Amino acid sequence: MELGQVLEQSSRFSKSLLWDYNRRYYEGAGANAWHTGQMPSNSTCNPFIAQAYAHTVIAYWKDAERAGQIDRGQVLYVVELAAGVGRFAFQFVTILRELVEQSSLQGIRIRYLMTDFARSNIEAWVRHPRLAALVADGVLDFGSFDVDSDVRIELANGGVITGFNNPVVVLANYAFDSFRQDLVRIEKGELFDRRVTVRMPPPDESTATPETVPMAELRLGWDLAPVEKGHWEDPVITRIVEGYRQRLDDVTVLVPTGGLRAMRWFRELSKGQMLLVSSDKGFTREDELYTPEPDGLQFHAGAFSMMVNFHAIGQWFVEQGGHYAATARHSLRLKTAACVLGGTKQQFADTLGVIHDKLLTFGPGECFELIEAERQMGGRAELDHLLALVRLSNHDPGLVWQFARRLRGLAADADEVEQRDLRTALHHAWRYFFPGPQNLPLEIGRILRAIRRPIEALRYLTIAQEWYGAQASVALEIGLCHYEAEDPERALVAFTRALELDATLSTARMWTTRILAERDQAR
Repeated sequence: MELGQVLEQSSRFSKSLLWDYNRRYYEGAGANAWHTGQMPSNSTCNPFIAQAYAHTVIAYWKDAERAGQIDRGQVLYVVELAAGVGRFAFQFVTILRELVEQSSLQGIRIRYLMTDFARSNIEAWVRHPRLAALVADGVLDFGSFDVDSDVRIELANGGVITGFNNPVVVLANYAFDSFRQDLVRIEKGELFDRRVTVRMPPPDESTATPETVPMAELRLGWDLAPVEKGHWEDPVITRIVEGYRQRLDDVTVLVPTGGLRAMRWFRELSKGQMLLVSSDKGFTREDELYTPEPDGLQFHAGAFSMMVNFHAIGQWFVEQGGHYAATARHSLRLKTAACVLGGTKQQFADTLGVIHDKLLTFGPGECFELIEAERQMGGRAELDHLLALVRLSNHDPGLVWQFARRLRGLAADADEVEQRDLRTALHHAWRYFFPGPQNLPLEIGRILRAIRRPIEALRYLTIAQEWYGAQASVALEIGLCHYEAEDPERALVAFTRALELDATLSTARMWTTRILAERDQAR
């Protein structure tokens, strides 16, 4: 077989052109990368993880204030790296504001800063109505930050952040897995740089060019080169890798150089006082580094992601007097790590306690697994079971949407108390809903109509019509609600509109015929 064109030869992995392909994908795809399901997001964009993070941040700020590190005259910043579509930010800020007002931190100024390098994402945030309300309240801002090169955050409003006057909180979900990494091979006490050669697919298999070739079609080859003195820009990374060399053998280790560059920047500009919380796929313990596929290179639609060496990130903080805590369970697909820098364990005892309780004992990974298991069972649970699951998830709108048909079927036969509990759950889920491809207002409207609350259902169906445009299914539901609310004339208008949008909709035609017949009989 003829080999394809060589695009790069024996390149240090962190400097590979593969990362340039990643950047082009994210810049071009924008929010569609998440809306189409090409990039994972549900496990880290839900009210459960947002609430767990918010409790952790509150505990950290309280500990930092007791340690004399917080100036109440200055803003407290929470910075999200690779903020993506913005759903997590909306849910987190909604919950954090409530917790602040209910705590001893009441009155303190907070600001959540969403950052990304992709201009298309920032432009989408600026236009989003759910986010605009938080910007107007002064608790949310947007900024451009490239972990590869930037030494400041350029705000969408024209301002610039070059430092922080208070300890900074950094949140990074599904972020480190797409930041530049190096691969180091350890064999018999020697360190080797694992380098990549990238080729085009053979001409007989593809007609793509280097600019259009799908990532998954690229041919990768690997070789080793000795790690020379001064290989790492950061001396802390040098010490971490040297520790691995002394303790491990016959293993390839991920070195999160890109992400740690960003951590170094935040450390310097926050005077060494910071909290990092991150959830991703990866390794949290040193013994997990012995894996058959250490890099975990995973190709998506137009990009790739990797496993994250959380253990190395944690050691970076520990090497500088910080503290590291992370998911201990090996089999968990989504793991969470938290790192504190700038104080003793005693000073941040409450923070570490909340991290253990909210993030590690039963954390985002366990919650996601539980919901996935329920989904795979086909949604056969009874109403009380599903409502318990919704409450456990902190009223995740995605969960309500996922089981909407089952909830609707069960709701009709539920007693008054169960229906009231269901309405309460729907109300809470709506507070956390961030508009995307899932038309939740339509599903809530259908459920409310099933429990004979047509006027209440109409409020949500009207929103569905405004946010998602004209759809025959929505017009049909609006017609049914008007009819059940004893307003046949408005029902007729809605059914007529449904038929205009879909002439094959037999249900709308049947109801139109029925209303016209009832009108004739009344004459």
